[in-house]
Amino acid sequence: MNSIQHLLNLLQTSTDNPSAVLNRYLEKCSNNPLWLMMEQLQQAEGNFQANYVKILGERYLTIGQQRFRLARRLYFHVMESMLKMEEERVASSDFTKLLNQPVFHKSLISCSLEVVLVTYEPHCTVGSNTPSPVITPGNGSAPASFLFPWILSSLKVHAFDLFKVVDSFVKAEPRLTSDVVKHLHQIENQILECYAWTTGSPVLELLHQSESGSVSLSSSSPRPISNGVVPREGNASDSESPSASPRRSRSLSTFLNKVFKLASQRLQAFCSILHVTGDLQHKIWSCFEYCVVHRPGLLTDRHIDQILMCSVYAISKVVEREIKFKAIVAAYRSIYPSVSQQVFKRVLINGGDYDSIIAFYNKVFMQSLKSFILQYSSSKSGAPSSSPGAQPFAMLPSQISPSYQVPGRQNFYVSPMKSSPFKTPLSPSLLTPRTRQLFSFGEGPISSLRIINEQLSVLSGSRSSKRLRFEQTEDIEPHTASGSFEFESPSKRKVPASRKSLRYPDPPSLATDSGADDNPKTAV
Repeated sequence: MNSIQHLLNLLQTSTDNPSAVLNRYLEKCSNNPLWLMMEQLQQAEGNFQANYVKILGERYLTIGQQRFRLARRLYFHVMESMLKMEEERVASSDFTKLLNQPVFHKSLISCSLEVVLVTYEPHCTVGSNTPSPVITPGNGSAPASFLFPWILSSLKVHAFDLFKVVDSFVKAEPRLTSDVVKHLHQIENQILECYAWTTGSPVLELLHQSESGSVSLSSSSPRPISNGVVPREGNASDSESPSASPRRSRSLSTFLNKVFKLASQRLQAFCSILHVTGDLQHKIWSCFEYCVVHRPGLLTDRHIDQILMCSVYAISKVVEREIKFKAIVAAYRSIYPSVSQQVFKRVLINGGDYDSIIAFYNKVFMQSLKSFILQYSSSKSGAPSSSPGAQPFAMLPSQISPSYQVPGRQNFYVSPMKSSPFKTPLSPSLLTPRTRQLFSFGEGPISSLRIINEQLSVLSGSRSSKRLRFEQTEDIEPHTASGSFEFESPSKRKVPASRKSLRYPDPPSLATDSGADDNPKTAV
């Protein structure tokens, strides 16, 4: 009830139509998008109401209308906040490109509805440590509740398009409750795991174009880039250049960057349980990355954890340090004890046929990657340590200093220093009056603390180069090329990888009643 009241208080000054401020932004567009916004709202309301009463019955139609009315107000409220933030950042108030993209409005409406639904239906949230179940025709087409991804099918929105507005939505309204923010981040996590890999997803099309050369990633390989989702308005050099060939896809790079961060967390958890050496970890990571970038068909209608588990088995097998599938599944279950067993018991083989992860490895994974995997064979001299253009394993989260947004403070991030200049002595005997000044808070005299501060001031000589940096966060800007729509995310300036603002999804979980107990009958 507190969450509901909080949402109502948040929207108490909002109306069912654009405010005067938002109307001014719309009027400054060369093509006023108000008609488009109303059209998208009307379509979304019709789809939402039809699917809402399909679950609860016609007697709940009035409640469904009330839910959509709140989402409509939240949609206008957050959009206005987004445009204000972007105007401050780029000193421009012409958002013609962004506001005339139907998919942007559809995605923002979907995100607003998800916030309203999770506020009124808190039991529809997901556990922060639970990987998403695998989407199959019998497991997602007829939802029994409003649990995500119900909103995607109801409003006919691609998961990838929703992914592109989640971060900006949270940044635009810092007064959202912590439970709602957590839920939105969990949704992003699920999209990275499997929902963005379903048949017909724009991700698969962009990866196909990238492989064929008609689209390129924003760098030679999917390296870490900033987490923002909203680029500067009308600056083609930041995203796509009309004369560039092939055209760049920053939205795909941003997406893959987050996929790799999530996968690397899970691989590290695997390696810790299975006692995998550092060299073997690098090879497994290269295999997984190769699958994502060059064999996206292996992920279609599947889960990234399935590809990770197969990569662990394949590489360990070929380098003659075999880790049995039974041990891999057992490790997965021990680390993530709440996940659906469908992740390793019901994997798509082909044409609607499903089988265990072992069958998938034998019939699909190994057949597709055999030549690549054999490069790592112990019998071969000069086997590669990583795939061509592979993402270095050094990017993994445990080796990056993460930054965190301070709740309730917009554009305010705090991150730990990579290494402190004040090193703890190896032995207490080194802490002598001759070599160190000691002060115990609550016990020592203030004069001692003053002496220490004076000595530090003398030693430093000048201001430290390390300081809190208040970076401008990215906002949203669409770019249209070859009929596809992207929310790009260029950084305002380049930032070293170790200083980038990262937000990692919570570690996953995995549960099942029984695991896969046999090893693949077909060895690499």
